[in-house]
Amino acid sequence: MLLPSLLVQVLKVQHLYFQTTIHNSITLKYITMGGKAFSTGPSPLFTPRLSPTLYADLVTHLTTTLQSLYTHVSTPPPAPSKSTHGDIDLLVCSPLTTPSPTLSTLSSLFHAQRTISTAPQSYSLAIPHPDLQDAYVQVDIRVCEDVKDWQWALFHHAYGDLWNLLGTMIRPWGLTVNDKGLHLRIEEIESMDRKKSLIFLSREPGVVCEFLGMEKERLGIDDDGFITGGDGEEGRGFGSMQEMYEMVVELRFFRREAYVRDTLKANDRKRMFQRDGYSKFVDEWLVRYKGLGGGKEGLTREGVKEDCFTSFGVRGEYERRVEEWRLEREALKVKREGREERKRKALEEEAYADAWIEILGMGRGTKTVKIGGD
Repeated sequence: MLLPSLLVQVLKVQHLYFQTTIHNSITLKYITMGGKAFSTGPSPLFTPRLSPTLYADLVTHLTTTLQSLYTHVSTPPPAPSKSTHGDIDLLVCSPLTTPSPTLSTLSSLFHAQRTISTAPQSYSLAIPHPDLQDAYVQVDIRVCEDVKDWQWALFHHAYGDLWNLLGTMIRPWGLTVNDKGLHLRIEEIESMDRKKSLIFLSREPGVVCEFLGMEKERLGIDDDGFITGGDGEEGRGFGSMQEMYEMVVELRFFRREAYVRDTLKANDRKRMFQRDGYSKFVDEWLVRYKGLGGGKEGLTREGVKEDCFTSFGVRGEYERRVEEWRLEREALKVKREGREERKRKALEEEAYADAWIEILGMGRGTKTVKIGGD
């Protein structure tokens, strides 16, 4: 139960989403929590969710402040019509100072109560909530390697669960998207070494959009590859999750069977519990959707591979990697057979030695009996 003074502050702040119950006095039933980096553990911090208005105000303030340290600062377009926000993600690159800003620099700049270095060049900060005492906002900052990496990261994290849905869609065709870009998987290798099976195709947002059949203008991508997003007005971005789902099913790689719950891969099953935008598409929206979608008829994984060769010029790289893999497997096979042969010979020698030991032992245990003579 919250202290009365804090409760009064909470009730006065319209940015906070909550419910109350009234008995003899007002008590707080629950407050929906936001970022989880600081709200769990032995000394949790109070990190309430943010309304769209407060979120937008904070993004503007944080972006302006970080522009004193970095040339490029932006946040990925959020999921369409999102009612509340748990944290704020900011992507930056091209530091203006030497040496580059450190976590300590960022912590001092935003008067952070607590910080975490989640990965190299990735930080989480708990900064004071602008309207509540003893409350904080989780801000996640990732420092990108360069402008291309920054543009791709913004694109890859745009619109909430969009890329989770796209990832499930393109996986059966031998395609994978990760934080480095779009990749083609080598079928002969992927079951034994997924990392080695990846052939890099592109990290240019506009190029990837074109290959997958998405209109870059619809996603709010300008000619320089920078994604600004949009709320569906003037054909840029999405005004609702419905609009985003409709775009997904009209893409050439879409197949309804890729989203059957019982056949989902482990990562997708995990998303069903953690990502509302993903689970609602699979369990609700797609169930009601009666259309066939825009999936191209006659599409095969082999055909997609050939499309990649034509569009990205990776045939030589693909064939070289396959040959290297075959030679590597052949070398490993020779080594394995050599080890097995040496093991076999060692066992034979051991058995031979044991047999002689047994024979010699029998000889020592036999008494010689002299017959006749002296």
